[in-house]
Amino acid sequence: MTARLLLVRHAESESNILRKLDTKPPGAALTKTGHKQARKLAELLALTDDDILVSSIAVRAQQTAMPIAESLGRSVTTVEGIHEIQAGDLELRSDHEAHRIYVATYTEWLHGNDSARIPGGESGHDLMDRYLPVISTLRTDYLKHTSGRIVVVSHGAAIRAIAAKLTGIDPGFALRHRLENTGGVELAPTAAGGWDLVRWGHVVSHSPGEAHIARDVMG
Repeated sequence: MTARLLLVRHAESESNILRKLDTKPPGAALTKTGHKQARKLAELLALTDDDILVSSIAVRAQQTAMPIAESLGRSVTTVEGIHEIQAGDLELRSDHEAHRIYVATYTEWLHGNDSARIPGGESGHDLMDRYLPVISTLRTDYLKHTSGRIVVVSHGAAIRAIAAKLTGIDPGFALRHRLENTGGVELAPTAAGGWDLVRWGHVVSHSPGEAHIARDVMG
């Protein structure tokens, strides 16, 4: 089996239901549906002792990771730096204008303007500076020494921005293809030190610039 990096969005949270921009850890807990999704995710992933599991410090991510960890007889390992894009002045707002500003700023990042900043929150540079070193460390510490998987339970917007940066996919693709709860992105390391896109939600890439609809085993 070829080593893989799986960036998985957390299960449904209470703030998801209310459409709140809940980005500051620890954040909201999972709903009853979310807990069911997390248990189903653990079954679908069916991790083995060769696989690595880490979670962001947010409650919803840790609760999503818990059934996966329990299936391996482990506790959840949390990692700083892989939490959601910080909404700043927009935190906990659910109105259309707040979401518009958040998405508009995020869109600028995907198109290469990492200097754009969410009011009172993060710029693209801020996200990359805290998230990418974690991926680099995981790759160095584990992917070179195992044929298993590294599963990172994280957050939808952050995952899309990071996966787009790592793979160089078309920004429009990342914007159009949101990740559902417990959906994720699967990446394969390249010999040159980069990453190839293997799976994005319900879309799997077979060659650069080409994507085909496929079943998403991550839910």
